[in-house]
Amino acid sequence: MKHLTLPAVLMLLLISCSKSDSIESSPPDQWIVVGNDRGLRNEFIDMANLIDVEESNLRVRSSVIPNMELNYPIRDSLVIGSEEEQWRLSRRGRDTLVLFDSVKNNHYYLERLRVVNLDSSWMDYATQKVFLDNGGFMDVSFLFEEKGDQDQGCYMTRATRFIGNQRIWYDQADGFWRAEDRFNQPILSYTLGGSRDVTILIDSIKAGEGLYGRRIDNNNMNGIRRGKLLRESENRSSENPEELLSHLDFSKTKVTLMADSLKNRHTRFTNSGSLPKNIISLAEHDLEGFWLLLDEAGFAIKVGEKNIRQGSFSFHPRANYILLDGGCLNVHYLPYEVLKDGLVVNLPITLIRPGLEPRGIAKGKMFTGVAYFMTELEIEIPFMEGKR
Repeated sequence: MKHLTLPAVLMLLLISCSKSDSIESSPPDQWIVVGNDRGLRNEFIDMANLIDVEESNLRVRSSVIPNMELNYPIRDSLVIGSEEEQWRLSRRGRDTLVLFDSVKNNHYYLERLRVVNLDSSWMDYATQKVFLDNGGFMDVSFLFEEKGDQDQGCYMTRATRFIGNQRIWYDQADGFWRAEDRFNQPILSYTLGGSRDVTILIDSIKAGEGLYGRRIDNNNMNGIRRGKLLRESENRSSENPEELLSHLDFSKTKVTLMADSLKNRHTRFTNSGSLPKNIISLAEHDLEGFWLLLDEAGFAIKVGEKNIRQGSFSFHPRANYILLDGGCLNVHYLPYEVLKDGLVVNLPITLIRPGLEPRGIAKGKMFTGVAYFMTELEIEIPFMEGKR
């Protein structure tokens, strides 16, 4: 690999612009970290960090944290991170730079951002549609909510897949989304939990189709997806769903536990006895007396006469979801469908599994924790006779 001196690096950043554009009219090149040889995390140069070079300085900015910026000097084509950490800068083609970490024997790969100018309305595009992830083995839907006067907004994501005839629900970490226009290329990013960030560099947005570009996941060090990333889904919001409530016979509610075969029960164990927060916990014997009530006063989830949870709710204006109060969390979005004979609602739950123990417990030791798995209830509420 040919190593570049500092003047050569700066020349590379100039000649990578289109020949038809003048240097004055073209913004300085920017680069994004897309992977490395060994899949290592690094505090300085992590996945989805944005990098630019100016004179003898290399600047690193986060694609998801607006005010995060680090600067490192460049000396004789070496980027000086510290006395122990230095990276040699080199090139692989017009659109790729490489930083070599000799201490860890690892190459970090950087791709050049395209210069993409979208209409300013793109910043609101995410909140006008419902999207499906255009790839992977699961069906993943996204519903981005309005940000208001905040710099980030909440979003709902729902992931399911079929194993045989069973639809398996996968709990997803909650997070926030952002739209960025401070770089050469527009960026849509979203977080999953506290440590996973997904960055989408937008190449184009096609009405009626979706969003095209490059997708980088900072938890997948050697993976980058290209092409159509988010596919527009049909907005299935029912007309006047509130009017349906008075036509439903809640006394005849039928409940089905989804993914109830032992093979597909991904059992988890907690030694402390604490269960996931913000999600309803039930035992299997609770299902016989389970019922859901929706009316003008709010919602109530009961087992027999025992009140499990109650509060206010609303119907989402863009998609078929019932929103429970308690904040913008995935488990508060209940997908529903209006059928000819009634309403079907899916409710995420934690199902407690008494009597199960994790493998590998030492002889003579007693497991005092709780076994559980996370799944959904399919709740069918029929219409009253003569009401539909």
